[in-house]
Amino acid sequence: MNRRSYINGGERVENSAEHSWHLAMACWAFAELSQEDYDISKLIKLALLH
Repeated sequence: MNRRSYINGGERVENSAEHSWHLAMACWAFAELSQEDYDISKLIKLALLH
């Protein structure tokens, strides 16, 4: 799958594994900072399967 998201200052395009990893880490961070009670394990699993 070809992605269009550039990383490292636009030097290269993000690959699918990096995309899933970055999304999972963002979900984890937002869940930790949120006042809501999210199931972090479920969020990360859904992000990685995304």
